[in-house]
Amino acid sequence: MFRKRLLKKVLQQRRGGGNGGGPGGGGGGAGEVAQLDAQIALHYGVPYAASVMGFDPVQRLLAVGTLDGRIKIFGGDNIEGLLISPKSVPYKYLQFIQNQGLLVAVSNENEIQVWNLEFRQLFHFSQWDVNITAFAVIEETFFMYLGDENGLLSVLKYDVDDGKLLKMPYNVTIHSLSEAAGVSLLDTQPIVGILPQPDTLGTRVLIAFERGLLVLWDITEDRAIAVRGYGDLHIKSQVSGAQTDASEHQIDNVDETEEEREICSLCWASRGGSTVAVGYITGDILLWDMTVSSRQGKQTDVSSNVVKLQLASGSRRLPVIVLHWSAGSAKDTTKGGHLFVYGGDDMGSEEVLTVLSLESSNGLESVRCASRGDLRLDGSFADMILIPDTGVPDKIRASALFVLTNPGQLNFYDGSALFSGRKSEEVYAQPEARKFPVAVPTIDPNITVTDLYSLTGTGHPSISLKKFCARQSVAPPISGNMKWPLTGGVPSEMSLKEDHAVERIYVAGYQDGSVRIWDATFPILVPMFVLDAKVSDIILDGANASVSSLAFCSLNLTFAVGTASGLVRMYKLHEHTGDSSFHFVSESKQEVHAVHHGRGFHCHVAFMASNSPVRSLRFAGSGEVLAVGYQNGQVAMFDASQLSMMFCVDCASGTNSPVVSLSIYGVVSSAAEVDQSQKETAKSGKFSTDVLLSLTKDARLTVIDSTSGLVINSHLLDQKQLSAVSMYVIDVASDEEQTQSSGDKSPSQSQTGKEQKDLDQKQAQGAETNQKKASQHSHSGDSNSLLLVCFEDEALLFYLASLIQGSNKHLHKIKLAKHCCWSAIFKNKDDKACGLILAYQTGIIELRSLPDLEILAESSLMHLLRWSYKTGMDKSMSSSNGQIAMVNGSEFSIISLIASENDFRIPESLPCLHDKVLAAAAEAAISISTDQKRKQNPAGVLGGIIKGLKGKADENANLRRSFNAQTHIELLESIFLKESSAEASIPSPDDPIEELTIDDIDIDDDVPLSPPPASSSTSHVNKKTTGWLSDAAAAAAHAKDKLMQRQEKLEAIPSPARPPAKQQQQRSRSYGQGARAMARLLLPQCCCGGLTPLPLPRRATALPPPPAAGSSRRALSLALPAGAAASRRALSLRVAVAAPTRLVTAEDDGSQAAPAQDDPSEFDPAAPPPFGLAEIRAAIPKHCWAKEPWRSMGYVVRDVVVVLALAAAAARLDSWLAWPVYWAAQGTMFWALFVLGHDCGHGSFSNNTKLNGVVGHILHSSILVPYNGWRISHRTHHQNHGHVENDESWHPLPEKLYRSLDSSTRKLRFALPFPMLAYPFYLWSRSPGKSGSHFHPSSDLFQPNEKKDILTSTACWLAMAGLLAGLTVVMGPLQMLKLYGVPYWIFVMWLDFVTYLHHHGHNDKLPWYRGKAWSYLRGGLTTLDRDYGWLNNIHHDIGTHVIHHIFPQIPHYHLVEATEAAKPVLGKYYREPDKSGPFPFHLFGALAWSMKRDHYVSDTGDILYYQTDPKIAGGAQTSD
Repeated sequence: MFRKRLLKKVLQQRRGGGNGGGPGGGGGGAGEVAQLDAQIALHYGVPYAASVMGFDPVQRLLAVGTLDGRIKIFGGDNIEGLLISPKSVPYKYLQFIQNQGLLVAVSNENEIQVWNLEFRQLFHFSQWDVNITAFAVIEETFFMYLGDENGLLSVLKYDVDDGKLLKMPYNVTIHSLSEAAGVSLLDTQPIVGILPQPDTLGTRVLIAFERGLLVLWDITEDRAIAVRGYGDLHIKSQVSGAQTDASEHQIDNVDETEEEREICSLCWASRGGSTVAVGYITGDILLWDMTVSSRQGKQTDVSSNVVKLQLASGSRRLPVIVLHWSAGSAKDTTKGGHLFVYGGDDMGSEEVLTVLSLESSNGLESVRCASRGDLRLDGSFADMILIPDTGVPDKIRASALFVLTNPGQLNFYDGSALFSGRKSEEVYAQPEARKFPVAVPTIDPNITVTDLYSLTGTGHPSISLKKFCARQSVAPPISGNMKWPLTGGVPSEMSLKEDHAVERIYVAGYQDGSVRIWDATFPILVPMFVLDAKVSDIILDGANASVSSLAFCSLNLTFAVGTASGLVRMYKLHEHTGDSSFHFVSESKQEVHAVHHGRGFHCHVAFMASNSPVRSLRFAGSGEVLAVGYQNGQVAMFDASQLSMMFCVDCASGTNSPVVSLSIYGVVSSAAEVDQSQKETAKSGKFSTDVLLSLTKDARLTVIDSTSGLVINSHLLDQKQLSAVSMYVIDVASDEEQTQSSGDKSPSQSQTGKEQKDLDQKQAQGAETNQKKASQHSHSGDSNSLLLVCFEDEALLFYLASLIQGSNKHLHKIKLAKHCCWSAIFKNKDDKACGLILAYQTGIIELRSLPDLEILAESSLMHLLRWSYKTGMDKSMSSSNGQIAMVNGSEFSIISLIASENDFRIPESLPCLHDKVLAAAAEAAISISTDQKRKQNPAGVLGGIIKGLKGKADENANLRRSFNAQTHIELLESIFLKESSAEASIPSPDDPIEELTIDDIDIDDDVPLSPPPASSSTSHVNKKTTGWLSDAAAAAAHAKDKLMQRQEKLEAIPSPARPPAKQQQQRSRSYGQGARAMARLLLPQCCCGGLTPLPLPRRATALPPPPAAGSSRRALSLALPAGAAASRRALSLRVAVAAPTRLVTAEDDGSQAAPAQDDPSEFDPAAPPPFGLAEIRAAIPKHCWAKEPWRSMGYVVRDVVVVLALAAAAARLDSWLAWPVYWAAQGTMFWALFVLGHDCGHGSFSNNTKLNGVVGHILHSSILVPYNGWRISHRTHHQNHGHVENDESWHPLPEKLYRSLDSSTRKLRFALPFPMLAYPFYLWSRSPGKSGSHFHPSSDLFQPNEKKDILTSTACWLAMAGLLAGLTVVMGPLQMLKLYGVPYWIFVMWLDFVTYLHHHGHNDKLPWYRGKAWSYLRGGLTTLDRDYGWLNNIHHDIGTHVIHHIFPQIPHYHLVEATEAAKPVLGKYYREPDKSGPFPFHLFGALAWSMKRDHYVSDTGDILYYQTDPKIAGGAQTSD
């Protein structure tokens, strides 16, 4: 059919081709159904799983991060936006890069994301491979501090031009910091807090370590300005200046017996950063003075450095989880400010947020607590944030407080009420909390039913709605005189046009009987009016009952509201004031009341035919006749023009089954009858030959004469069905007619409404327009018209004429694989139904063609919105031609399913989350202010600020001179581009981002290059570009000269930094060849029309893609001298040429690099890959990431049944001919069970962690594997794959360790079959060189908080061992050995065999890494895929190991497809496995060969290859 082909064409254009499901299919496999190009057009409300907040003080935007990987942005004027991360992982840090439209988010999996708010896209993400424990963005810069679990302070920079994060060379290790600060630390500690000091613009930062150490660090001098911590508490007897009359929640002396304690929170507690408040796990709060210089020698008196606050007197107090500070009034110098505290109270006390008003007249020693206020929380506390008065950085007094509680509640307090109005000397009056002003109320009151109506083509009626809507305020309604503190964002350009008409409205009915209507023309809902349930001066029974059904006639703007009491109210949406009449009509009476009302729309008539709740409403004709279906199965017909009830009949045949759907159909048989019908329509507004179709939930279809109410016939469509969902009348035309119809284009008519002449013309055309559009409410068809009926588990198609004549034989029937709960029709331009939208109880949304009902595409609520389907959600779902509005708790969203002719997808229609005009104005203001300060203050822009800092003058002299010469951003960059001088830089194996360029070698000027263009892949980049070079040939020559200069500078590096002369000469020659090759590449490109943009890398670790085979573009290599300043850095050059070219360093330092090749195009497996994780992720289809618990459980059931069946068969046969076959088969099945448990450990089994844990424990315990112990060590293996020291299983032995092994240990490690029996011993004692056990909770494999998990797994293992022992007693040792013992050791061999060959045994030696050469991606690319023949499916495609190692969250049943999709990106880094026969006998040769040659690696170097011990190798050939 033409309509189906049209829909498919639209979908194929969006997904690049592809097939839908088969005809009548129930969904097919996940890989057979295309994904809908669905987008979130609109989202309102606070997400249910909200957990963390961030704020941009210049743009006045609030960001809320969730536990499921979403970020919600709130601004002013109902402007909200939803950003969804590719991974459903909680966020732990959320900070804006101020005034730049950029938001930085850090997930619990330590993925750093940069979101661009203007484009609402994820522009960059990088995986940090060490746990991030502290994070802070430096204000007014693109720099950010990052602290990790190893105590390392790192610096990142977001490069706007390249759209990526760069790791700066500057870092401070805990050891260098402790030495510089004169503090002795026995071991490493995590950094738990990073606070850039106010007024220092990021040059000073407070670093807090977990066990109490505080260090104020100056990056310009690489030294500690002040050091505080538990050590100070040990050497003083009391705190001078503590108030003797302080209450227990005020100031206490610090006991000299205080020991080191864990820091939980901290914040600055003064305007200039002289005091810091620190919250501890004990419930104490200490105020530290940070102005005194760090201790030099012995410190005799530090009593004035610290003051203790204690909120409660109990011995067991809550940890101080959150601390925030708001400065007091600038006019009152004695008033310090307000400290906000969550925690610190006694265990079991009421959950409150405490506000302490602190005053100080003369430094920290005079601090006193003036008052305390407790803000009661509405739910469980999640986060809080203070909103400053202005965006100016030094104005730190809060104007509002936002408090986030679970589930998804956001309250805010006005600052003026929060900081004023005390009841007494010590207690504040409880300020009033304001609920977040939701744009669409969903909970208070509860939303009960919704609908989305299109007004397109209805002519002049929309003008009145537009005029009324224009008078409404878009700002969120806030009670009292409070001002909404968020003003960010810019409304869409189209919505601001004065002449736009209301083309779409969204209507919601509520539990209190009210109805709200919004203008939904654009993706920002503008409130229009509220229809109150009450009628002025009239008391109606059931008037306040909840709304249960809605109907709207766009022809005459008539609106009907059905309630749970059976009352039906009707409104004419024409504004009028003054006196009018109200009519109440029932079966027994008709009342008329005179009412007086004000402006707005009001109810003019109400009907009641039954006390049963209204379930369905349907207008007929031009909107004067209304059909009503009730919960008890009755159907009534009301005539609004005559103010009468036409009839009321029972359509449920006494079963009281509710009416779920109604439809009006015009039966015509000749042209004469059609003409006569149209004449009657013009007079009375109804068709004399119309029939009313009523469908009840028990699948009964009743055909009723719409005039007389006579039942023409009644059918039970399906004897087995008790769950009908909906029905639709579909007009079917021939392909030829539809093609012709689709080709006709009617000119659009603008509705300006400015001139009376235009309005008169539209009103004159009104009757004709209404007549043409009457088919929206009553269908006039022919014998081809069909009736589609949707049930929960099937869909039926009937010839409508046959049904009316008495036949109930269906034309087409399809089974639905899932339970359907809601449906809607999608129409084309000619208002003909061409698609069916189905929503299932699993959250899947499916699009099918009409009338053949083929699956075209699908998506899911979880994928789109991270919503799970909840019971009753279908009642709040509504649709308007490809757009679905839905409600989930406090969230409201509109999803755009089809891109074709969808206004919600026009960029101009979307509100912008970043105000570029405001950003430019703010930057200009700062620039003008800076210029004025420079003129006024010869000492520098920040001279006044720096002079205000306490301390010695010489401490800030260098800083002032630096700021005088350059801006603070330039100063920071110059500092961060150098390594910290506090201690020599030591390569860390945990550096996740490495992006150093050849420009690190200092040269007078740089090659002027134009920045690359934007990319549209998953890891997006900023689209900021500048002009091209005017003379491309000159640029190429310039580049050549610069390369030669760099070669000369390398050659000039003096001894002893230079390597031996031969090596130096060889490397210099290599570099010179590289320079000449670069010039040869540049010049031809320049002469042929200018430089071509260079594709931008997606990650900081990503390199340009490799050249195609046979390309003239050559890879250039360069090696630096050992010991040179840049010897540990990878050098790269990015030039805008037609194809990317990369200069890559081969590390010296003892690395065993692969033999150098004369041909630069020779593939080097150790070279950094020219792609990033983003490219691989983008290539993998979205559905491959979906986890299907029922499918996973199906594999579990399959394997368990096979295991039990094999055991039963072997026990029954009990033949020595059968036992060997059983052992091989059962051992393989044990291995299959292990793989499923392995998926549970990775979380790829399902998204339910409890289900994963239960299934994983059952499966692994049954084969004597401690689930949690293995899971944690296997996680370590994945996080450190390819790393010589940090990898966990089958990692190489360093040469020194290898040489220390005795001969028997070497034999057990490398002589078959012993290595294939190693797994049980590994569980008990790990690999050589590592200590610990998978069974002991105190093993260094595990963290202290994982102790409970280890004990649980060990208990399960012991329980299984006990069960086996009992069975041995009952069945006998020999029988248990045959049934379980031998298969267990076969399973062990399988495990060792497979895991070893996934990392060893390739024909070409593969690299291993350590130090800075290692990265997560490079390590993952050293793994291998293997083909196991017939066994691939049995052990769940574990052979697809490369993609599994890089993305372990992908379920095993999608790994094959994901691997095929990723191969084009991986290129030569993917090594195609050798094809196997039915059984993988070919792998035994690879195993034996590897055992003879792969023995150890060097103790030095960062890129390593296995070396061979000749004593073990024997006659094996080696290439070393």
